[in-house]
Amino acid sequence: MRMFNKIHHLIPRNKRIWVFGSRLGYRYDENSKYLFEYVNRNVPDIRAIWLTRSQKVFDHLKRNGREVYIMNSLAGYFYSSVAGAAIISICLHDVNNEAISGAQIINLWHGTPLKKTDIFGMGEKYDLVILSAEEFLHNNLLGDNTKSHFVLTGYPRNDILLSSIKVESIEQLKVRYQCEKIVLYLPTYRDALLPDGNTTYIKEFNLFESFGFKSGRLEDLMRQYKALFVIKLHPANVLQNTNLIKRIHKSHYLYLVDPDDPLQDVYEYMKYADVLITDYSSVCYDFLLLNRPIIFAPFDFDNYIRQRPLGLPYEEVTPGPKAKKWDELCAILEEVLAGRDDWAQWREIINRRFNAYRDDKNSERVCKKIKSFLEIE
Repeated sequence: MRMFNKIHHLIPRNKRIWVFGSRLGYRYDENSKYLFEYVNRNVPDIRAIWLTRSQKVFDHLKRNGREVYIMNSLAGYFYSSVAGAAIISICLHDVNNEAISGAQIINLWHGTPLKKTDIFGMGEKYDLVILSAEEFLHNNLLGDNTKSHFVLTGYPRNDILLSSIKVESIEQLKVRYQCEKIVLYLPTYRDALLPDGNTTYIKEFNLFESFGFKSGRLEDLMRQYKALFVIKLHPANVLQNTNLIKRIHKSHYLYLVDPDDPLQDVYEYMKYADVLITDYSSVCYDFLLLNRPIIFAPFDFDNYIRQRPLGLPYEEVTPGPKAKKWDELCAILEEVLAGRDDWAQWREIINRRFNAYRDDKNSERVCKKIKSFLEIE
């Protein structure tokens, strides 16, 4: 491999070979997944290759007839060295960072952020960056927009929300729990503020007991409305309260998405969600495409913004009721499940602001932009 690293830059690149990856190579999700699937189904002149560190992802894609290689295998190095484009959703480590020098780097990114964000903060360079909101073309809300070519296409992952495709795993989940509605809780990740003023990731998610979570109250509510409360934590966070985990696993009305399963895809759950609960996550702007109720749960707002300052005014761009603790959230959720929805018009306003395209053709637009950028006829 040391010898390969010395000579790989001498290998000519093929602009019709594209390598894809997501979340440091450990998961099969995000915009990378949806563009990869689109290219495989619809663009026969492009050879799409997925790179992964996960054996489960590798086996899944092999079974489904997709071209996939373990990232640090000889084949993973070789195709990273000849690919004309490397397509990522987070950072260069989504693919084989050691062998993609000379490829065009396409960052599909992973959402329109509420938080102040600099996608160049890791010192990486991208040739093309994909956006969903027009106003992000005209300012530096994602970082210095002179450092890359920003294009407005919409995010590939949102195509599934508006498509007629059924997700068999979610269909089976609804049958298993005999629920008519899904309430989806998607909190974003948290940082910890250190004494020196720096931040570090908090692995444990602790917003349940800290803000008065009572599983019985929530279960009663779900039972009343024949609903299932699905908890999908950010991949950077996990629950470590074993008693709470056991209660959720035993419940007929609460469901915790397996954080260790690299195939679990939040957008498949969002497609079926009747109500979304979130806090500061960009998923709220994607979910607006469905114009279904959103409840915001910024329990730790003051502490959170000290660690992660917002780039947008929170009240202005969050079209839904706000709860400061779990009992307030349950009260709001009961009204929403009963049919009350006072925010539909405001959701549509914010939807138009942050989703320039409101159809299921984002992957098509992204693919055309990449081919044009690579000068592929």
